[in-house]
Order: sequence, then C-alpha cells, then structure tokens
Amino acid sequence: MTDALLLVGGERSPELRHELAVGPPDPVIWLERDGQATVWTSPLDTVLIADAGGVADVRSLDELGMSALRPTHPLPDLFAELAGRAVDGVARVRVPWDFPVRVADGLREAAVEVVADPDAFAARRRAKREWELEGMRVAGRAAQAALLEAARLLRSELDGLTCERIRGRMVTVLLAEGAESEEILIRTGPDMPAGHALGFGPIVPGYPVQIDCFPRHRASGLHIDMSRTWVPGTPSDEAQRCWRDVMDAYEAAFSAARPGVDDLYHRAADVLESRGHPTQRKPNDGLERPDRGFTPSLGHGVGLEVHEAPSLGRRPDPLAEGDTIAIEPSLRYEGVGSVMVEETVQVSAGGGRHLLEPLPFGLELP
Repeated sequence: MTDALLLVGGERSPELRHELAVGPPDPVIWLERDGQATVWTSPLDTVLIADAGGVADVRSLDELGMSALRPTHPLPDLFAELAGRAVDGVARVRVPWDFPVRVADGLREAAVEVVADPDAFAARRRAKREWELEGMRVAGRAAQAALLEAARLLRSELDGLTCERIRGRMVTVLLAEGAESEEILIRTGPDMPAGHALGFGPIVPGYPVQIDCFPRHRASGLHIDMSRTWVPGTPSDEAQRCWRDVMDAYEAAFSAARPGVDDLYHRAADVLESRGHPTQRKPNDGLERPDRGFTPSLGHGVGLEVHEAPSLGRRPDPLAEGDTIAIEPSLRYEGVGSVMVEETVQVSAGGGRHLLEPLPFGLELP
C-alpha cells in the first residue's frame, strides 16, 4: 500500500513549522512519500518557504488548480479538493490528531484512507534541528534577561511591588530581546498557588517568590521554559529545606536524562518521598491526588509548543537522544508558599545538558 505523511494548515501548525523552518501566513499542503517532501503554497509564499530551506520541492498551489477553484469553493472545500489532487496515487495518509476534519472527509470520499498518527509527528518534532535549538537558546537568553529584571525589582523596589508590575516589566524585556509572553506565572506569599494561575497582588517580603517564564522566540517560533524561586528578605528554615530537597530532586533527574530512560518522575519522587513529602505516587492522608508537597508532574518536552512530547509524568515516554525537556520539581505548602526550579535541558548520552549557562538556582536574589 502506498503510504504518505500529510499536513494541511498554516502558521499555527507546529508540525508544519518544524518541516518548513518557517510559519507560512496562508494555508499550505505538505506531503512526504518515499522520504521525499513536497509543499504547495500560495504563490506569495514560494520564495519565503524556499529561502527557509526546510523543503527543497516548493510549488505553487496554482499547480493544483487553486486559481480556478477559489471563486466557487469556500476555503474548507477548496483545501479538501486541493489535498485530494496533491495525494493522487496515494492510498493512505497519516496525519496529526488535529488534522482538519473537512479535508479528511474529502480524502475519504476520494477513497484515500486517513489515519491519525500523532506519535509519528511527535517523533519528528522531538528531533530538533539546529535552527530550532538556536531559537530555543535565543528564547532562553530572553527569559534570563526578564528574570534578572524581576530580581532587580525585588531587590531595589520591593516597597509596594506587585506581581502585575513585575510581569509588565518582564514582558517589556522579553519584547526587547525578540521574544514574547504575557502569561508569566508569579507566585508569592505563604499560600499555595492554584495550578497555572498567573498570580496577582503585592509581593510578600520574607516568603518565596516563584516566577515561571516560558517565552516564545518570535522569529523562529521556539519556546523555552524556565523558573526560579527567590526570597526578598530572609527565607524561613522550612523554605530553605524545601529548596534543598527540590534541588536534590532536580539533580537526580538532570543527571539521569539519557536516551532510553523512562522514569525521571520516579527518580525525583524517590528523593522527595524520602524527605517526607507527598507526591502523586504517594498522596497524603489517603487522597487520590496530593493537596500539598510535590503535586504536579516533573515536566514535559519543549519546542514549537511549550508543552509537547515527551511526558515526564508517572507514565512518561522513554527519552530519545536530543529531546529538549523542562525539568521542574516543586514543593508547595500552606504557610510556606511555592518553591520550584526549572530549566529546559537536552537529553544526551552523558545525562542532561544545559542549552545555555543557567542562572543561579539559590533562594538569594542574584
């Protein structure tokens, strides 16, 4: 059976951006069969995509009859027809899980089998190309600059300082560095944060301020995920204990981030459980999920999406050479607050490898 990989979409598709090395503003059709890829695009974007160098065979959608069909076909019907012409002679196509339904229906009407194969596309994206790694490094340098600006505010402008002001300054720094993010999580004070809540209100001196920054490099579309916890003032004994335990869990996972390893979460949980902290594996007080301690998973893959394969949860995916993963152990307690460290690192035969020299991990303001 003739088999092929098929993508239909535009700049919002991380699968297409990985294959093309650029985000096309208008929808395109990308087809790979027998290891050879072809992309059909708007005539306005053929040079853009060819110059990016991701695909050698770049063609105009007019070769499939777009100009003649466009006056009579709504966009979904148009691309259903064009995709059918692009896959002429192909009996089956494998597509990502969020492939356009109207295009899939049109292909099936033309007797082409459409099979969702998200693992195949996830595996392709996990194998980062050099331009993707460089985009992540640029995003990482931007995140570091933004975090250092937050540290400056915590050190010199603490009186009346709020999460909102820190976030606003960080956003400005990110933009100046060619990156963007308005969803910077800032947790402050003695209370436990709620999930992915942004965090609002005044900074509380003497308690952990945990800042989670995951910007996107605007030119390449690549993300980074980075977090530090600082205490403006003197950290409590309990906050210091949580930080030491979190760092030991981080080091256990970082050193074990090698190809084929599939238990990073369990290695981190071993450390934290041995120090008396609840985890998802051993919740406290007979609960199904822990309500304090190490409550979330250990992390996730990072790339063209801030959360992508592989998973670092209780049933994680085996790591592969070159994976870029966010390792983010954390502890959360009422009366203490949230303590977390996070770096995006690359999986290698020798264990985790930092994409760039990390900021200091300590509770002290840098």
